[in-house]
Amino acid sequence: MGGGKCADRTCKDLHLDKGIIPTDDDLVEYTSQLTEGKTGRPSTESIRDALRTAKEENRSLLLETDQGLSSLLLRVEQILKE
Repeated sequence: MGGGKCADRTCKDLHLDKGIIPTDDDLVEYTSQLTEGKTGRPSTESIRDALRTAKEENRSLLLETDQGLSSLLLRVEQILKE
């Protein structure tokens, strides 16, 4: 994860544009891309449910920061493994 726009079209990292918070659809797509080709890949709906749960558990996270977004995505990953 990093700031700004990435010129690498094959890059799978989530890059934050300054001042723009990724939508739930962006986060679901990113998580889905990370699990591409893996055995037991979660469905889009499972990822969306995990994201919703993680946001409810961590309402105080600041999603406009890299740290807050990273924490949220780590929690989504944990929920998907449960």
